[in-house]
Amino acid sequence: MNTNVIWGISALFHDAGISVIKDDKLVFGAHAERYSGIKHDEKLNFGLLKEAIRHGHPDYVVWYENPWKKRLRQIVSTEIFYNKWYPNPKKYLYECGIRCPITYTDHHYAHACAGAYTSPYDRAVVVVIDAIGEFNTCSVWEYSKHLGLFKKWAVNYPTSIGLLYSAFTERCGLKPMDEEYITMGMAAWGKPIHAEQIKKDFIASMHPFRMKRNVHKGIADYLPDADPMDLAASIQQVAEEFIIICQTSS
Repeated sequence: MNTNVIWGISALFHDAGISVIKDDKLVFGAHAERYSGIKHDEKLNFGLLKEAIRHGHPDYVVWYENPWKKRLRQIVSTEIFYNKWYPNPKKYLYECGIRCPITYTDHHYAHACAGAYTSPYDRAVVVVIDAIGEFNTCSVWEYSKHLGLFKKWAVNYPTSIGLLYSAFTERCGLKPMDEEYITMGMAAWGKPIHAEQIKKDFIASMHPFRMKRNVHKGIADYLPDADPMDLAASIQQVAEEFIIICQTSS
């Protein structure tokens, strides 16, 4: 496709942002919250759009995930997070004054591209771990400067170490999908005395990774008498064990 300016856009969930690729070079990238002052702002705003346009109006937009696959997952799942139905990206961008062709990419592929194509390496392994994309919750990619990105393997919803970590973030009295960094900090002050119990109750197998149940709606008052610091340390240890498995599998 003979284009000069491509905008990569993420919006309508959390941390909206725009990156601008001009003549195959990254010339701009910023989050919406930088201009609005709203933490994790999910919507594009005038300040962000104005600065992005300074680098050129887009010939086309690449949206950070595939809405059709995500809607399919919402339809087949009874565990829709916050019961939030996926909006129409094309309509939203039109309302923002962005009226050009739009291309959808898989969420984990977008993450992998961000890691691979901004790195200084000609070859690399890229590990993507989050709560959930469309269906992938963890994926491992092989990157070559000459061949591009190839997915080697993936873990799919409802099995998700990210959702489990977010569930424990909520259990520790914090905001899921936001304050996981605090859970990580709390882990340093606790002891992982519940790690084995967590694996017994939630994980069917570590390798290959499979969970016993869907934790998309949280884990309620799991281990009600446990110290939140110890819970944080315990889920941190379980998550780190999973990450090591990802590394060895790659």
